[in-house]
Amino acid sequence: MKKTRFLAGLLALILLSGCTPKPQEEDHSGDLCWQAAGIKSDYALLTINGTGITAEEYLFWLSNAISVEQQYYGLSTAEQWTSKAQELKDQALETAKLYQVVRAKAAEVSAVLSPEQEEKAAEQIAYAIQMYGGEEEYLAMLDSMCVSRELFEELNAVYFLNEALLAKLRETGEITVTEADRDAFVSDFMEENGIYGAKHILLSTRRQLEDGTYENFSDEEKTAVLEKIQGFLAQIRAAEDPAATFDELMKAYSEDGRDASTGELYYPDGYTMAYAGQMVPEFENAALALEIGQVSDVVTTSYGYHIIMRIPVAEDQIRAYATDDVIAGYRLDDMTRQWIEEAAVETTQAYDDLDPHTFWDQLAAVNEARQIAKALESSAPTASPAQ
Repeated sequence: MKKTRFLAGLLALILLSGCTPKPQEEDHSGDLCWQAAGIKSDYALLTINGTGITAEEYLFWLSNAISVEQQYYGLSTAEQWTSKAQELKDQALETAKLYQVVRAKAAEVSAVLSPEQEEKAAEQIAYAIQMYGGEEEYLAMLDSMCVSRELFEELNAVYFLNEALLAKLRETGEITVTEADRDAFVSDFMEENGIYGAKHILLSTRRQLEDGTYENFSDEEKTAVLEKIQGFLAQIRAAEDPAATFDELMKAYSEDGRDASTGELYYPDGYTMAYAGQMVPEFENAALALEIGQVSDVVTTSYGYHIIMRIPVAEDQIRAYATDDVIAGYRLDDMTRQWIEEAAVETTQAYDDLDPHTFWDQLAAVNEARQIAKALESSAPTASPAQ
């Protein structure tokens, strides 16, 4: 499970609905969750391994899930909201579980932020304040998302708490890295990412225009290019040392991008660590169909005509990446996934009844009313001093 800095979701709004209200005689006029849905921010909507997760926290995660969905896919029709409602709630729940299990494990092993990590967390908050234009605007944004400054900054610090947890687990020996671990990491990394090696000779069938766009060659031009690359293939097939001839032709004629100052190919040794999906499908499929050292027939893609040779993966590059810190981080990710899978969740009726669409609309209405009230307050004339 990838862990991302929480600050990236700061712009999202929070959403809540359908929650069981508390007695109406209580005064929670300063609580936006109460105003929007009649539920206190500190009401425990669910528990994770026996620890209560407040409406304030869970609904903040839900708001982020809704915000991302709207930004990238749109949520406009009732049908879209209905089909996505449970998925959005589940996404928020998984995030709540992630943050809770990290906090719980850190507390269990007494992992705490170092002064340097505390400073980094404070720098992120300072950046957020600057991004929103000042302290007042920052607090207003948090208020509009039903999240207190205290909770938001606690959640923001969990990213660094996870780093502290990793350091503590390595210190206690719960996470260790051996050479066997490194071998397994390299093997798993290659398999999971579809790593392969290939080099190619490319003759382009398009030209770049002054505005940066591309224009395809005419049929006559393409025919000439095809005849040229078929000639290269014939030379390679007839050579005593096909690999050497391939390299000579690639370095002399390939149009796969060259340094403007030196004329050298950007990848003179080929793609020694290509990953699944990096290349266009026609190229990738043709490369993966070859044995190491084998040369393809002419392959056509949107870029032009290619002759491809399969080459070994540069495992030394992966091993250079596979430091103890990197492997330990992946190990903690695996452990965290297991903690999440094993987490015991109990929900309340308020959680079960929660409807994202209804609350989103309710919260929008409350926020709009607050903005109007604020505008009216700022535009009201001030009383003249007594003479």
